Amino acid sequence: MNSRLFAISLILAIALISGLSTAEDGNVSADDGLLGQEGAVNGSDIEETTDIVEPTEPSTAEVETPLPGARSQDLEGTWILNTDDGQISMVLYQSEDILFGAANSQTPKPWNGVVTGSVFGDTVQIQILSLQDGVLVSTLIAGPASDGTIGGSLVQSDSNGNVKTGSVMGIMTNPETSGYTPANVPAAASPAVAAAVTPAPEVPAAQAPAQGTAASGKVQPVDVTTLAYLYPYNPFPV
Repeated sequence: MNSRLFAISLILAIALISGLSTAEDGNVSADDGLLGQEGAVNGSDIEETTDIVEPTEPSTAEVETPLPGARSQDLEGTWILNTDDGQISMVLYQSEDILFGAANSQTPKPWNGVVTGSVFGDTVQIQILSLQDGVLVSTLIAGPASDGTIGGSLVQSDSNGNVKTGSVMGIMTNPETSGYTPANVPAAASPAVAAAVTPAPEVPAAQAPAQGTAASGKVQPVDVTTLAYLYPYNPFPV
């Protein structure tokens, strides 16, 4: 009986020792697997952080398209331009961004001129070409335009070489162009017309010498040979 119990106890002890050894081997294998996975993860992290990331070009959808140009303002109408030394009346016609028309002023003397220019967005440029007292004058105006107003700088030059600068402020008085009236400029007489209307000086006609009278009241004869200078002899009369 004792031998049988001893044998059973020995078998149980061997089985218990074998189970403990198997459990330890499983724990070691599990630890190795976890460590291996962690090492793999750490290795991938190192590779990702050491790689140089090249910049990528934006796609076509991300590229911003340029905005279209601003629409030109409508400046057609009649205007009054106030300058540093006077006032100019102007009528503007407009075709898209092209300006053209006429202008006039009463200072320093009445004159009329032609207008050309352009407008883009809120910027306008106008040139007035006029004949003032026989001198060709060019007036250039440039500046911003908004809400029926024009402002900016003025540069004026003429055919005699004179140059003048200043400022200008313009106001649209009427969006219609039919109310513009040019200045009344007297027409200068040309030299040919002046010569035609100039009267010729009168030439006094030759008069015969007065006849002498005698004391008795009778007319004395005149020696016609003394008057030959008044009647030159022409052997070939026409």
